[in-house]
Amino acid sequence: MRILLFLLLIVVLLAIFASRSITTIQKVIITVLLLLLFGGGYLYEESVDKSETINLKKVEAFKQGKVLICNGNIKVDKEHFYYLSGTETFSPKPGGKYVDMVISVDKCMVKE
Repeated sequence: MRILLFLLLIVVLLAIFASRSITTIQKVIITVLLLLLFGGGYLYEESVDKSETINLKKVEAFKQGKVLICNGNIKVDKEHFYYLSGTETFSPKPGGKYVDMVISVDKCMVKE
């Protein structure tokens, strides 16, 4: 996806600089704005990738039978919770201590 966006940026910049109806100042302003927009998008994408990697490691630890500490002091393990992949949350098994509680993977840490 990043490659396509980079190619799109180059095509748009080439179209802008090929146009004779746009002044040099306008070309510079448009170029700076496009670079800021695409740079912001790139940084956002990097942040999301980092967050997904961290969450994936937490889920892998859970599936390997390790205990996660969530929301400060709730111990999440395979014995008492299910992992719901569609929403990236943990849901308690029936008859457990934490009935009707849904815990996001974002709010968990792997217990050392």
